Amino acid sequence: MPKLRETCTRCSRRRQKCDKQIPCWRCVRDGVGASCSRSWGEGYDARVHRTYPKDSGTNPSEPNSRDGTILHTTGPPTPAPAAPQSGLTGTPDGDKVFLQSLVPQSLQILQLVDYHELQLLWSHNCLNGPVFRREVASAIKAPGGLQVKNLDLRWTALLFAVMASSLTCAPASFLHNWGFPESQRRTLSERWYKATISCLNLGTYISKPHVYSLQAILVATNSANIIGYASEQFILYGALLRMAQGLGLNRLPLSPELDDLDSHDGIIPQSRRENISSREVGRRLWKNICIQDWLSTQFSGMVSISKQQFTTSIPRRIDDESLRFVDERTPLGIDYTQYVYEVSSLLADFYGAIGGISEDAQQYEIILKFDTKIRALGVGSMATCFNYVRQPARHLPWVDWARRAAIMFQASKTMSLHRNFLLKSFTEPKYAYTRWVSITTSKIVLREAEADLDDPESPKLWTTQAQVVVAARTLCLDIRHRSETEPEYAEHRELIERALDILHKYGDSALASKGIQLITSILRTGRPPSQESRDTSMREVDNNSQDHEEHPVTWPLDSQMSASNMKQHGPETPESLPPAGSGHFTPQRLLQDGSTTVTDASHTALYDAALQQPPHFDIMSSSGATGFGAYGTHDVPIIDLFSDYIPSRNGFDDAFFS
Repeated sequence: MPKLRETCTRCSRRRQKCDKQIPCWRCVRDGVGASCSRSWGEGYDARVHRTYPKDSGTNPSEPNSRDGTILHTTGPPTPAPAAPQSGLTGTPDGDKVFLQSLVPQSLQILQLVDYHELQLLWSHNCLNGPVFRREVASAIKAPGGLQVKNLDLRWTALLFAVMASSLTCAPASFLHNWGFPESQRRTLSERWYKATISCLNLGTYISKPHVYSLQAILVATNSANIIGYASEQFILYGALLRMAQGLGLNRLPLSPELDDLDSHDGIIPQSRRENISSREVGRRLWKNICIQDWLSTQFSGMVSISKQQFTTSIPRRIDDESLRFVDERTPLGIDYTQYVYEVSSLLADFYGAIGGISEDAQQYEIILKFDTKIRALGVGSMATCFNYVRQPARHLPWVDWARRAAIMFQASKTMSLHRNFLLKSFTEPKYAYTRWVSITTSKIVLREAEADLDDPESPKLWTTQAQVVVAARTLCLDIRHRSETEPEYAEHRELIERALDILHKYGDSALASKGIQLITSILRTGRPPSQESRDTSMREVDNNSQDHEEHPVTWPLDSQMSASNMKQHGPETPESLPPAGSGHFTPQRLLQDGSTTVTDASHTALYDAALQQPPHFDIMSSSGATGFGAYGTHDVPIIDLFSDYIPSRNGFDDAFFS
C-alpha cells in the first residue's frame, strides 16, 4: 500500500517545502490557511498533478513569487480584480507601459502620499514630506497625468515605495475611504513593492546612485517585512551603504556657509532653501543607514559603519516647510528617529566592547554596564514631547504612536543585551537579573502593543509585530522552566495568549503569521518538566558538585537567597535577605569589583519616570520552591531577537524558523 501523502495539496502542486501541518505555515503566511488541505478536489491525476508547470504559466496572484520583479498582474489596481495580463516584457518601453498600469488614480495617489506624510513619516523621517508632496502634485498635473515614461524611474521607485508602505500599514477604515478593499491589501502591496524594485533596476540605481534610490529602499522596509520580502530587503541594505558613501552622505558636517538659516530680510532664497533642505535630508538618510547597520550587529557580529569614520552631524530640529528651528516642546518626526539612533549607537558600542571577550563573568559585567546606560537613556534622552509629564497638544495623533514605539524599542533593546544569558538565567541564580529584566521588558512590550491596537487610527508597523513575537517567545521559555503550581506560570501563560491575540489582529501579515507559528510550536512541545524529572536532571548535571548537592538551588529562588549575593559569592554560600513578604524583588546588580550599577530604588525610579505605570510582578516568588532542569535537546532552539529581516546562516529562509 503506498504511503499516504503528508504535504498539503497546494504545496504539492507548487513543488514547495511543506511542514506537513494543516494548515501549513506557508499557506498561513500567504493568507490561504483556511483552504489548506490534503484532498484533491477533482481526484488525483498523475498526468496533470505530476507535471512540472511551465514558466509562462506562473500565476501572478500568488504572493509567493519571490524573484524580486513583477511577473504578471491584473492591470491597474482598482477595487475590482481583473483577469491576469502580461507582465514585464524585458524591454524598457514595454516595462514602463506595464508599470504605468500599476499606477492608481490621481486622487488615490494623493491620499496615499498624504497619509504617509502625516501618519508614517515619523517612523523613518528619511524624506522631506512637503517637498515630496509637491513633487507628486507636479507629476500629476503634467499633461496626460502621472506618466512613468516621463519620470525619473528612481523617483518612481520612491513613489511606489510610499504607496506600498501606506497601503500595508494603514487601518482598514482608511483603505475603505481610499477605495481599496481590505481583501486586496496584500496583493496590491506586493505588486507595488515589486514595482519599487523593478523601477530601481530599470533606473540602473547601482551605476547611477541618487538620494531617491536610498529613500525608496528605506521606505520600502515598512511593507517588505510585513508582506514577506525581508530577505530581499536585507540584500538591498548592502547596496544602500555603498551608494550613501558614494554620494557623500557620510561627510555632511554643519557648515556656517551652507547650513546658515539666518537671512537679513527674514526670507531664505529658494536656491539656499533647496540646498539646506537637501543637506538635512542627507543627514536623516545617513542616520537611518547607521541605525540599520548598528541594529544588525547582533546578527552579523560586526559593524560596517564606525563612528570615527564619518563626519555627518545629527539632523537639526527645523521645520520642513519653513526651515526654522522648532521649540523642544513641539513634536517633530525627527524626535523618534533621533532616540532610536542614540539607543542603536549604544548597542554598537556594546557589541564592540563585548566582541573579543569569551569569559562569562566579564561579558556579564559589560552587559550590566550597558543595561544601565540604556535604561538611563530612556529617561534622560527621550524628547520632551514624548515625556509623560508634559503632554503635547492633541492635534498630532502620531505623537502617542511614537511614544509607544520608543518605549517598546527601549524595552526590547534592553532585552537584547541579555539574550546570550537568557537560557543561563533559568538555571543559574547568578544571572537572575537577566530573567527578571527579560520578563519585565516583555510585559512592557505587550502592554504598549495592546494600547497601540486599541487606537483605531494607529498604523500597523512591522517593528511592533516583531517585538510582540520576541516578548511572547521569552515568556514561553520562562513557563517551560516553571511548575504549573506557581502563580507566575498562569500569569505568563495568559500573557502569551494575549500576545497571540495581538498577532492575529494583524490579519494577513507574513511577519505576524510566522510569529504565531513560532509561539504555538513552542507551546506544542509539551508541558514544563515535572518536579521529579527536573530535580533528577539537575542532579545529573551537577553530580560532581558536592556543595551544590548539600545546598540545592531551586526556582523560584528561596526568598532568603539574593541574586546579588549569589552573583558575588556563588550559589554554594547563600546570604540571607529580609524575610519573604517584606517587598517585591528587584535585583541589585553587583559588578566583579563589588560596585553597584543600579540599586533597587534607582532601578524602580527609572521605570517609574519613563513608563509611568511599570508592570508589577514578583519574579522571585516564595511560593512552592521547585527545581529546574537543563534545556533539553527536544526544546525549540532560540532564535535571534528581531531576526525577522535577517536571513539565516543556511540561506535566505524565514529567519523565525532558522
